Amino acid sequence: MKKQLTLLERVILPNILPETGNYVGLIMNKSITSKVELTVEEIEKYGVTPTETGGLRWNPKDVPESFEVEFSEKELEVIKTSIQRWDKEEKLTKEYITIYEKFNQ
Repeated sequence: MKKQLTLLERVILPNILPETGNYVGLIMNKSITSKVELTVEEIEKYGVTPTETGGLRWNPKDVPESFEVEFSEKELEVIKTSIQRWDKEEKLTKEYITIYEKFNQ
């Protein structure tokens, strides 16, 4: 299933995935991360640079409104479960609102 993600959503989505788990779960996390992580070409094209606080900045005028990313049903389930877990644990911040909405439909 295809999802439209902003650059920010692509950057922060891997943060919600579990850091530990079984082998299959970690392979799923790796697959999801590989689909959303920025390429070297995108980093250069959009002027992505680190901030002093450990975040990233980019030139918004150079970045498309959204990027189409294809996820398998199982990957969508992993993302949905992960974001729901963060919600239940009250770990969500305002940056994750759109991810929550896109993957809980």
